[in-house]
Amino acid sequence: MNLMNRNIRRQPEPRRFGFLVVPGFPLVPYSSAIETLRMANRLQRENLYIWETVTISGEPVSASSGLAVMPECAATSANSFSTLFV
Repeated sequence: MNLMNRNIRRQPEPRRFGFLVVPGFPLVPYSSAIETLRMANRLQRENLYIWETVTISGEPVSASSGLAVMPECAATSANSFSTLFV
């Protein structure tokens, strides 16, 4: 084995999280979870975690505060996730 190859650190595949949101969902737990993942990536200086927001229809939904959230996809076309939060 080449010595240079021994020193190369292989980055693991990022863990994929999905967040299924429905009309009237509470915004605080949703944003807290995403911020935790974002901060972990920032502190490690690599993408350990990636996430997508999912709705049933693929259309935006409003949180209980009235803030509209735009999803990346509909539930029927969602990619496979390590974890899906409902």
